[in-house]
Amino acid sequence: MKKYFLIFIVPFLLMGCSHYSQLSTLNPQLYGIASDFIGTPYQLDPLGEGADAPIDSDPIYRTDVFDCTTFVETVLSRTTGTDLQKIRYTGGNIDWFYRNHWMERDWIPNAVELGLIKEVRYGHTGRTRAIVNYAEWVQYRTGQDIYAYPFSMSKRMIPRANFNSYMTARMPNPSVIFFVRCNVQNDFVRGDMITHMGFLFRDYMIHAGRRTGVERINIHDYMRANRGFCGVIVYEIGTRN
Repeated sequence: MKKYFLIFIVPFLLMGCSHYSQLSTLNPQLYGIASDFIGTPYQLDPLGEGADAPIDSDPIYRTDVFDCTTFVETVLSRTTGTDLQKIRYTGGNIDWFYRNHWMERDWIPNAVELGLIKEVRYGHTGRTRAIVNYAEWVQYRTGQDIYAYPFSMSKRMIPRANFNSYMTARMPNPSVIFFVRCNVQNDFVRGDMITHMGFLFRDYMIHAGRRTGVERINIHDYMRANRGFCGVIVYEIGTRN
């Protein structure tokens, strides 16, 4: 009986060890690359479609400044060898209208499709819901009038009250963490939306903050200092190389 038990269970143990080995290799590599940028200043929306682009002529690549999104994109690109433009744009098509602007609708599904991140269900007992007036937003950002229906977006989230050290100890290491503001009410969004992101390493985060630039900070201290977040969303870093 013991012999047959070992034959049955060993392959599953090896599968788990293999997965752990990939993550343990990825973790210090990603942590090292992210740490190399600590101290880099913050600049909102520093990347665009290049000098000849009609809407956003910012460069397509730079590392002297970051916002929270371009920091995560750059580190993921360097860690996994994935083309940065495939992370930033659907199909790698460098065009403002193909850029993954909306985290819930564009960026996260694209990163999942590329194998860069994987959904974590543990602790995600809440759910975000929002309606986006896309035509108004495009007009505001580009000056162009387009005809488009509003779209809805929704993601599972961990409510703020449930996010603690017990939970972070059980989260995949490393992870991408997204921060949610609830009940946003402006000309373009009604509801809950992701407004910030970074890398989670158990109880610590490396992110590009508006006031701090790229920094390493205790995630629970950060949450206490930012009461406007009503919850977080965590995705495991994939093992694509």
